[in-house]
Amino acid sequence: MEQGSADAATPEVHVHIGRIEVTAVQEPAPARRAPRRAAPTMSLDDYLARRRGGDR
Repeated sequence: MEQGSADAATPEVHVHIGRIEVTAVQEPAPARRAPRRAAPTMSLDDYLARRRGGDR
């Protein structure tokens, strides 16, 4: 066997080591709703009066 013919048939491989950058794509945020008005708070006295069945 000839040494030169075996080298000619061998494929040539090139390896390049570098870096890969990956960037995430974000979907647009949903539109914000207007804040709901909080229900009026009830005092403890009002709650107990309502529970007893009276108006206070």
